[in-house]
Amino acid sequence: MKRIILLVIMLLPLFVFSQNKEVDKRNGFKEIKLGEPIESFGNLKVLPQSDDTKIVGIWNTSENNLNFIFSYKIDFFELTFDKESRKLIMLDANIIIQKPYIDKYVTNIWESINDKLIVSLGLPSKVRNNPVFSLEWYGKSTIITTRLIPDEMKLDDNANTIGLTRIIFTVLNPEAIQEKLKQGF
Repeated sequence: MKRIILLVIMLLPLFVFSQNKEVDKRNGFKEIKLGEPIESFGNLKVLPQSDDTKIVGIWNTSENNLNFIFSYKIDFFELTFDKESRKLIMLDANIIIQKPYIDKYVTNIWESINDKLIVSLGLPSKVRNNPVFSLEWYGKSTIITTRLIPDEMKLDDNANTIGLTRIIFTVLNPEAIQEKLKQGF
């Protein structure tokens, strides 16, 4: 973890401006692109939503290529669509690891994913470590982030818990999100 943060701090000024085009060029995850209609996602399980401007659902795919980020298995996708246009505005690929986030196994996966993203996208535009660890790459029309989120799961006896960690890879359209935020002001 320290290795990534140190590398980012040292090289950030050299790469900040070159990232935008690569991040915007991706505009999604593999074959899934922002702006795709909701009808493109068969077996989407729509979740109850308090925000009446969005449709959020859990999606699993049988396409093996989409089930992995690099060599790491994605457990499920959480997709967010604009309710009016019914187009994809955000994608979260979730990896669930049944170990605490400080476990070496978890940090190795986290570092490996981010090292590969740095090779693919350049250095991140922003690194955060509060309240969760995240790396963020900004384009003009696309933002890509990775987050390391500590969690826990209660066991059957309800008295004990085990450490859980979620690694979430997110691609979103900042314009769509920002436009919805402005509507409330």
